[in-house]
Amino acid sequence: SYEEARELIHWLEAKKDRPMFTACCPAWVKFVEFYYPEFISHLTTTRSPHIHSAIIAKTYWAELMGKKPQDVMVVSIMPCTAKKQEISLITQRYQRLPIVDYVVTTREYAYLLRRAKIDFPKLESKELDNPLGNPSGAGIIYGASGGVMESALRSADYMLRVKKETGSLKPIINGENYQLTKNKYSPVSQGRIEFKQVRGQQGIKEAVVNIGGKNLRVAVVSGLGNARKLIENIKAKKCQYDYVEVMACPGGCIGGGGQPVPVSAEIRAQRAAALYNLDQNLAMRAAHENESLLAVYRDYFKGRQKLIEQLMHCQYNVASRTGYVKKF
Repeated sequence: SYEEARELIHWLEAKKDRPMFTACCPAWVKFVEFYYPEFISHLTTTRSPHIHSAIIAKTYWAELMGKKPQDVMVVSIMPCTAKKQEISLITQRYQRLPIVDYVVTTREYAYLLRRAKIDFPKLESKELDNPLGNPSGAGIIYGASGGVMESALRSADYMLRVKKETGSLKPIINGENYQLTKNKYSPVSQGRIEFKQVRGQQGIKEAVVNIGGKNLRVAVVSGLGNARKLIENIKAKKCQYDYVEVMACPGGCIGGGGQPVPVSAEIRAQRAAALYNLDQNLAMRAAHENESLLAVYRDYFKGRQKLIEQLMHCQYNVASRTGYVKKF
């Protein structure tokens, strides 16, 4: 969310062709590469959240532990079968090593638990280890359609206000916990900076949201059939957007192909409601409030833009023919 928000601001200020599309759904990215390669340059280069966690584990955390990247194995438990393909891409490697070593779907994980006769309710309570800190509510709502956008908007709003007050985004790049004064907004922890316009189970949602004093035309899409409709409308100039979230699965990742079955509209709605309830009850609800994240920028990246781009951003293949596109 932090990097996506920063990239969104860069996109808006550089006056690039609109819209900017999210790219954390690998099925959607592959869809664009095959069917709409002319829109590849519109995809955010920010890597998926689980890729971010893995690459920080293999660099920042490994360094803290006195380990090398090849000494760290990362297994992601995901609701998505397409994530298995994502981690195999050459663009998702670091020093020739896969950033994420294995992906296990939630359904596969349940099978492994049953096979090992592990029953969570019967396990003795223990304190979990916490190598990379606790997640914010912004990370939790990623699983619901509209959650990626809302997460990014929460931090983009803050970043724009920081820039208005300081004249630059240096506090953001340097991982400062900057406290706004002149342009202070209602604290996220009080639930007053939610973007409920982008929530819901509809296939296509549209809204105009205000962040940092700027009005943004946004759209949230779930289901590739709906994505095709939206892209065709954009090509025909029937609609204009600044920022668009697309998820291949109906309802977002909560309805992913690796999730427990059956999945109905009612079940998807219940899962989304559970995520938003968790978010609502957290004191830390935005990425820029997460001290663990800020520590990575402050202590490891140290304002080094090239290192941030190398680790946190990626490239895309133009239909496997014309090479790569890098824009941020």
